[in-house]
Amino acid sequence: LSFGVLRYSSTYFANDSFPTEYDIKDVVIYAYRSTMIGRYDIVIYGNGLAHYLNFIPLRENKPLIAKSGVLPQEKIKEIVNLFKKNNFFSLKENYSPLIKPTDLGTDYVSFTINNKTKTVEDYGRSTPSSFREIIDKLRESVSDLPQLKAADIDKFCNVIKNELDKVPTVNANSWFD
Repeated sequence: LSFGVLRYSSTYFANDSFPTEYDIKDVVIYAYRSTMIGRYDIVIYGNGLAHYLNFIPLRENKPLIAKSGVLPQEKIKEIVNLFKKNNFFSLKENYSPLIKPTDLGTDYVSFTINNKTKTVEDYGRSTPSSFREIIDKLRESVSDLPQLKAADIDKFCNVIKNELDKVPTVNANSWFD
């Protein structure tokens, strides 16, 4: 199970280019990494709200670590500009090695702007370094968010699920089953 199953959108960007006009508050970024030993999920909204969940399979699909907070608008602009600088919209939708071992991790990054979404899947870290730079920046951005107490994690997960059900790139219906 995944924290939020990405929906691949059929609305892409003309000429694989970053939009010239947009409201940063409408941006939604979702990143997800899954490995054999666990996974993490990151959600960052253009208004600054950000969440990080880290799961391990032995915890009945409940987060081991949950963080939530508000990132400064400067940080949000920096992240959005990194997507633009690294030509995120010109990346392919899927990357994987020629020989596909079964135990490599998979990264997903989904970026929604102007009600259009681009999602990139990377199995086995096969993407260009520009994609890895984006993932590293997203992880760094949420690393200092306040960590929730263990007793509050279940309630927090329900709040997050309700939030993300409104995001066009995420389907949170199967969370925590």
